[in-house]
Formats: sequence, C-alpha cells, structure tokens
Amino acid sequence: WRRDIGWAAREAIIRQGMASCWPSRGAVSVEASFRLERPIGVSRERRPFPIVRKNDADKLLRALLDALTGIAYLDDGQVCHSLVTRLYDDSDDGPGVDVRVEEFEG
Repeated sequence: WRRDIGWAAREAIIRQGMASCWPSRGAVSVEASFRLERPIGVSRERRPFPIVRKNDADKLLRALLDALTGIAYLDDGQVCHSLVTRLYDDSDDGPGVDVRVEEFEG
C-alpha cells in the first residue's frame, strides 16, 4: 500500500509539472479523504456517511504520511495541518484515498 501511494504521488506531481517543487522543505497541510469498502450489513443509502467504526482515522493518516515521506515532504514532522475523512466508497474508482498536499500558510 505504501509503495502504491508513493508511486501515485510521484505520478501526480510529474503530471502537474510540479516535480521541481517537491518534496517540500517547509510546513505542509495534508487533506485526505479515504473511500472504504461498504460492509455488507450497511445499506447503500448509508454509503456516503462518515464511518465511525474500525480503521481509525489517525492510523490511516499515519500510514499515508509515512508513504508520502520523501515524495511530498522530507519528513512527516513538516505536516502542520491535516484534515481526514473516512467515507464508504461511492465512486466508480473503488476504494482508495484522495489526497491534497499544499504548502502551509497558517
């Protein structure tokens, strides 16, 4: 998973023409929206609602931050702001994570 996230981040940076700007050396903000597979016992109508069970948001974020180290920033200690959401997957792409990393201008 970590390797997949790293490759996806590298490709996104190159695709956006930002390769010369990353990894950041300053403070950064990270926003992550995790799309998790809907359990069988959860109705389709409830799919997009926030998840309040397993897969703690802090553990998901920690794994993501580790995967982006050396790619989006030099060290995950540079992350000064983070926003995490966990939703049941409601996309055609399937489970995954949407990530935005920006220079922090707090």
